[in-house]
Amino acid sequence: MEKLYTISEVADKLGISPKTLRRWEESRKFVSHRTIGGQRRYSMEDLQILDAIKHTVIDSVEDLLTASGAAKLFGVSETTISRWEYEGKIHPLITAGTTYYPRPRLLAKMEELKDQSLTISNQPQIEPPPATVTATPPDTAPPTPTPTKHTPNPILINVVVTCFLLAFYHLLVNSSFNSSNPASPQGSVQGTSQDRDGSLLLLDSILDKSGNLKTNGTLTSSQVFSPVISLTPTTKPTGIPGTLYFDSGSSTLKLYTNRWMDLPTSTSLGNLDVPTALGAGSLPKNKSQITIEDPNLESGSVVIVTFSADYSPAKKYWVEQTQSSFTLITDFPVNQDSPFNYLILTPPTSE
Repeated sequence: MEKLYTISEVADKLGISPKTLRRWEESRKFVSHRTIGGQRRYSMEDLQILDAIKHTVIDSVEDLLTASGAAKLFGVSETTISRWEYEGKIHPLITAGTTYYPRPRLLAKMEELKDQSLTISNQPQIEPPPATVTATPPDTAPPTPTPTKHTPNPILINVVVTCFLLAFYHLLVNSSFNSSNPASPQGSVQGTSQDRDGSLLLLDSILDKSGNLKTNGTLTSSQVFSPVISLTPTTKPTGIPGTLYFDSGSSTLKLYTNRWMDLPTSTSLGNLDVPTALGAGSLPKNKSQITIEDPNLESGSVVIVTFSADYSPAKKYWVEQTQSSFTLITDFPVNQDSPFNYLILTPPTSE
């Protein structure tokens, strides 16, 4: 049976007064459960929603939209909403029971996502006919609108990263891949929690417990998901070029180029000529992001982050990267200082 909390317990966990919780209910920001005797009770999901109100992620519970509600807001399909989430363009609020899409976050991204869609240029002005020419017959076809044109796609900015990833997989399987495939955009989700406590180890067979890179690592099953590597996911990942995952059913490592391919499940990392750098940091308590500066970062570098301790109640995290620094972001402020390791892969510079 799900544990329920009293108003005093919730106020203590959130660091606010019970009066504030009552005031939120009076203003209809949130409605709690009631016992037969009329006492307020709160579930874990209620606690996460209240914390989102406290941190101004939303103004009230009415700002939490389902996938269908988010699709209606943008005028797109639920499949498009799922794809945007997968690509890191929008970031949901995942509670203990439901995935929500905060309306303020969606509204902040609306113009950006509209700019990435197709735009129609203005129709050219039609000069009036000469005075000596008779009026246009009613059945005359209207002027043809100018063709639609595509706005520049930000994904193309990461083409250097794409080339490196494809070259990396080429070294694994000794085969050629098309280097024009689009890369996952910056800000994509790097990991999602599968454990009840929200902890996650990414590439735990390649990094040892101290965060050092093993010279002979193997990709083995571990409940992990990322846009690039996915080990034993609950569902088969979307076929985006560069996606790698371990299928526990067939015990094979699969890579998608223009089709799914089976790869060897182990390889010696010591044989890969890939410049790497390792580092560590800690996401402070009650924070949802931290910026790390590292001199090893270059414009084409790829940053992979793995938490080495619990980072609940957050369930997802991603990296937004610049040339000299990167920012680690979680979808929820952590309850404790959460240490992490990061691995920087830098593609070789072309002459």
